[in-house]
Amino acid sequence: MKAYKIDEAGNEQVISLLRDGEMLPHVGFFDRSPYPVTVEVLQHTELVVIRVDDFDELLRHDPQLTMKLMQIMGSKIIELQERIQSFISKDVQHRLAHALINLAAERGVKKGDGVYIQLPITNQDFANLIGTSRERLIAPSMK
Repeated sequence: MKAYKIDEAGNEQVISLLRDGEMLPHVGFFDRSPYPVTVEVLQHTELVVIRVDDFDELLRHDPQLTMKLMQIMGSKIIELQERIQSFISKDVQHRLAHALINLAAERGVKKGDGVYIQLPITNQDFANLIGTSRERLIAPSMK
């Protein structure tokens, strides 16, 4: 699934690509307002839904689950901080390299001397993930 936001100019910014077993909405654990992004299913997906009140009750009675959730949330915060820093201080080539390294580590499959990343997203989605245009992403020189 792809989580994204649309800005005032109509540009899409991909916030995250969710994998099997990941949860959403992350912010819903701390804030009861509507989820601040749109989520699009990119391939066959099964969703498991739990009511917020039931989840709160589960967390109150299972400290290990609560600690695991805190670890997941901490990792998400660090990941988003790194992306913000990258957008602020890095050019497109660095953001592209960083995104590919992260995707290879998270989703890559080693085949021979290479690592293959299979994602059900378009070039435009990938450009939106790293904060650039599709044209700039696929151009031979991204200067």
